[in-house]
Amino acid sequence: MFALSRHMGEHGTEVANLVGLGAAHLTLGALEEMVQKPGCPNLYWALTDLPWPLVDLRKGIQGDHARVAGGLRLLRDDAPMSESDIEAFVSHLAGILSFVREQEGKAPQNLRGRWQGRLRAFARDADRLGAARRRLIEAGWAEALVRRFPPSQLILLDERREFEVQRDERTKLLGLPLWQVDSLTGGLQGDGGGNGLFADLLPQTIELCRARAQLERQIALLRHVEALRLYAARYDGKLPARLCDFSVPLPDDPFTGKPFAYTVEGTTAHLRGESRSGDESKARGNVHYELMISS
Repeated sequence: MFALSRHMGEHGTEVANLVGLGAAHLTLGALEEMVQKPGCPNLYWALTDLPWPLVDLRKGIQGDHARVAGGLRLLRDDAPMSESDIEAFVSHLAGILSFVREQEGKAPQNLRGRWQGRLRAFARDADRLGAARRRLIEAGWAEALVRRFPPSQLILLDERREFEVQRDERTKLLGLPLWQVDSLTGGLQGDGGGNGLFADLLPQTIELCRARAQLERQIALLRHVEALRLYAARYDGKLPARLCDFSVPLPDDPFTGKPFAYTVEGTTAHLRGESRSGDESKARGNVHYELMISS
């Protein structure tokens, strides 16, 4: 199952990557049950040897980038477009957005009609048009060319420019652990797309980073469990008093970047992890393992 998860990380869609993460979670759940059975071999070093990241999210992001970029190429930025060309682009983009919604399991909508309505409203807004024209010129387009673009094309090009900026801002987070992502984004629970026309095409980076961290935390916790079993086997069933007493290296909590909280009460060890994020995620992000060594 870990191999299946790994292979899903090679697929060029975010959805497939999430499926790979889900398969790994199921596998770890089975391992958690297995290590509680008498006579189970210790899995500390096998878990430690797992590749990181177990499920690579970059291929899915890159694949989705390529598909979206192919669709956006129909939007010309070197010459004015006719109204029929703009209509064809809107229809094509609505098809892409419908595919994205279908992959995410969302209900179908009349995206073409909604998109056309929003585009017309934006194109009638003189202040929005002026700001869009100014931003395109500042971004390097020739002023003479920009002033030839019809209003709808002008809005679409400015929206594409903003989409590309937001896409890159999100993609760069993939290389960071979750606690750093939370620090940079203020602990947001999802990737709010804002009001942009292309917002639904943006990668769901925060959601993906959170799903990846949940898997990493599950692996880290299971490594702690197996490290405790190693210690107990060496010291006649005794529990280590502190994390620093464990005889093997221990990973930090990927949600916080800090060690898990570890305490011992009688014959029971408690392993806790908390979320750095806001109230809504805190209950979901908190974990508490109770560990006892049977005689």
